[in-house]
Amino acid sequence: QVRQQGRAARALGISADVVHAMGFLALPIALDLARRNGASLVYDARDLYVESNNIARLPGPLRSLFAWREGRWARRAHRVLTVNESCADYLERRYRLRRPVVVMNGQAPWEVPDPAPDRLRERLGIAPERRVVLYHGGFMPDRGLPQLIAAAAEPGLEEADLVLMGGGSMEPRLREQAAASP
Repeated sequence: QVRQQGRAARALGISADVVHAMGFLALPIALDLARRNGASLVYDARDLYVESNNIARLPGPLRSLFAWREGRWARRAHRVLTVNESCADYLERRYRLRRPVVVMNGQAPWEVPDPAPDRLRERLGIAPERRVVLYHGGFMPDRGLPQLIAAAAEPGLEEADLVLMGGGSMEPRLREQAAASP
């Protein structure tokens, strides 16, 4: 799939001065595009990819291969960005990189009006006195979402509403499960 995406990206014939790779899987394609254009590459390491999600579940030798590839590719980037100081420490140490630039993944402080809006409750028609249990993220396996829906039906949680906000491959199954739950 990476080769197919790389061919598709090259076919666009885009000329660029800077190529931005957002995440590990984009690195080989971005490296190729940057090399073909004589462009600078910026690697935006928004996560510790080798330590998370599917790669973390692989056997040690395969994880080591992924780490070796990420480090090799990251060292070829003009700059590496990441989301916080801890990730910058880790990437700098693990891959022997020049200190990554930290670009916080957040927004400017918000002055909360009085009274504070409660948009989630308003949008979903949830009464102010009810508790909300919110999951926000991808609907993917190994996130415990079916178990969360099942747990919401347990005694003692009658005064709480479970809200799943996100999307992904499990959405139809989760909708079905939630519709069958009290």
